[in-house]
Amino acid sequence: MKKFDKVFAIVVVLSLIYSLVFSYLSILRMRSFNAHYYDLGIMHQVVYNTYKGNLFEFTNPHLSENSLRSAVHFDLMLVPLALFYFIYPSAETLLVVQSFFLGFSAIFIYLIGKEVLRSRLISVVVVIIYLFYYPIHFINLFDFHAVSLSVFFLLAAYYWYLKSGFRLNQKAFLMLFLASITKENIILVASLFCFFAFLKSKDKANLISAGVFLLWFLIVIKLLIPLSADGNFFGSQFYSMSLKQNLNRLFSNESLDYLVEVFSSLMFLPLVSVSSLFPAVSEFLKNLLSEKGQMRNLYFHYLSGSVAFLFVSVILSIKKISSTTFFKQKKDLLNFLLLYLVFFSLFLAFNKGPLSNIYYDYDQKKYNLIISLQKKYADYNIKLSSSGIFAPFFSGRRYFYDFSFDPTYFEKIKNNIDIIEQYYNYEKADVVILDESELNNELINKIFEHMTASGKFVKVFSSNGVLVYERQK
Repeated sequence: MKKFDKVFAIVVVLSLIYSLVFSYLSILRMRSFNAHYYDLGIMHQVVYNTYKGNLFEFTNPHLSENSLRSAVHFDLMLVPLALFYFIYPSAETLLVVQSFFLGFSAIFIYLIGKEVLRSRLISVVVVIIYLFYYPIHFINLFDFHAVSLSVFFLLAAYYWYLKSGFRLNQKAFLMLFLASITKENIILVASLFCFFAFLKSKDKANLISAGVFLLWFLIVIKLLIPLSADGNFFGSQFYSMSLKQNLNRLFSNESLDYLVEVFSSLMFLPLVSVSSLFPAVSEFLKNLLSEKGQMRNLYFHYLSGSVAFLFVSVILSIKKISSTTFFKQKKDLLNFLLLYLVFFSLFLAFNKGPLSNIYYDYDQKKYNLIISLQKKYADYNIKLSSSGIFAPFFSGRRYFYDFSFDPTYFEKIKNNIDIIEQYYNYEKADVVILDESELNNELINKIFEHMTASGKFVKVFSSNGVLVYERQK
């Protein structure tokens, strides 16, 4: 009988506390109308439609008609997540799932640390640093994205690889496969991970797996996504084939600031074992070479595919540092540095991360009103359009139309009426539910003016800043 591991139990408790706290904060953020159609509303509709039997389907905001989610991203993980909807079919379920996956990723950080460092105490220290790593908090609180679950699966894959001497094994491969269906870019990460494992073990099965994942990535990017999107791949428009432009983006001040922010929050420790970041190279390049500035903003979820390797590198860096002659003679100094990193992580979490300004203005009356409207228009087949902040409450239906525009295209839309006309998606709806304050946005107001001028919709309700319009019969 194995001896009860008290330290492991502590890690489980810490993971559980994190998961519960961030589940609460995520739900409070949604109920305070700080979540959005992009992307919680979208993800909820995909999962809800799958739950209702319309597999991987959503109302494509770029086409104003229903299509497979793969017309935009290949995040097949949304399909099995529909099983949770048999327990509670709400966008809040996705927020809880995300929080628990990110929280319990700490268990694999502990297991990897214990295997590499042979120290339970130092492994727990790394766990604490992870749980207070503020970019994780941003990922957790910015709506829901299936790719955030890749943190758990990639850490699990690394652990099982570690246990087998980096020889390919069923558990590691399964974890890589599950990671690969969280989003199309993680397929390439899985390929690089297998190649990394091949370099460490010379196991040809890893090389074959790397090739399989690479082939799968090309099939998804070049065939499956374009087939779902009438020949276009959504992500390709943000990248250039110009060497000069790519070099300018790669070495821009914005890119440098992004890298400094990612690594400085860990006191640049991952760079001591920089080779361990190899599987995440494609993720860093994806963010650095994109014309979308938000991909280099830690507020969003784009660091998800790199997090696992950042913390693997932290663990290996600690091992490398502790094995030097200097630190062997001054163990107290190493302990001091680790303790300093813990307090540094705590400081950043409460001064630079979302916890530094976590107050959500929760309006109980407005929330109750939205829930009552949710029940009134609960029929799955009612076609509904709403303001982006209400979308997570109403997108659980076959057809949903965002009464807004994709913020990615804000500058393109701003002064181009022809593009604005592409966002008259509400015209297909039976019901339109709006937040009056959002009408202060110039572009959204133009859409609203178009609706009221058309005479096709009549206002049936107005209270507490919520407007409801129904199609004229």
